[in-house]
Amino acid sequence: MADLFFILLHVAAVNGVIGGNERLFRVDKDRSLSEWFEYAKLFVSFLLIFYLSVSRKFYQIMPMALVIFYLCLDDSLRLHEYMGDVLVPAHDNVGQALFTMMVGAATVVMAAIGCMLSQRPGRIQIISVLLPILLLGGFGSIVDAFHEVMMRFVPRADNLIGFIEDGGELVSMSVLLLTCVRLADLGVGHKSEHPTITRGIFSSPAMRKWRA
Repeated sequence: MADLFFILLHVAAVNGVIGGNERLFRVDKDRSLSEWFEYAKLFVSFLLIFYLSVSRKFYQIMPMALVIFYLCLDDSLRLHEYMGDVLVPAHDNVGQALFTMMVGAATVVMAAIGCMLSQRPGRIQIISVLLPILLLGGFGSIVDAFHEVMMRFVPRADNLIGFIEDGGELVSMSVLLLTCVRLADLGVGHKSEHPTITRGIFSSPAMRKWRA
């Protein structure tokens, strides 16, 4: 419902229904109300997954919490833009795409390792967090790159594609938050035992033999 509210605000601002500083109400502008809402959703998602990992001793999912925290920092500090300039100074858009792919690859690798160290319930939980993160990355990288191309050839499409890009990110973060809320809720009352860690690296037969 909140996403729909911000989308309606955006439509009203674009069509001049809302006076004053219209940038504040648009989803495709920096430092708008919807962007601050996105920061809040990412930070709460991080706290929930961090809580899930620590309270249930489900440490295989901790990398996903760190990825979400990074996304919160990246979104607010524009880290991908800085790294894009560092990687490819002459073509910052190419550098940003390259850096985003590197982050995405690292995220998938960490999720894969977590899945290998978990039983089926844990793998499902890790993947359920990974999917909205990848969806968010898709809007932030693929759609963003398409946006940059279209701005050169079809300038009129700037506002529309910008709305699709940022609106997609807004909805993706909501899906991520709802997933994290559900997983954290399932974790209530299971503070010392979790089925996903019975096959973890520290409980493997080889590790028990080494510790003995």
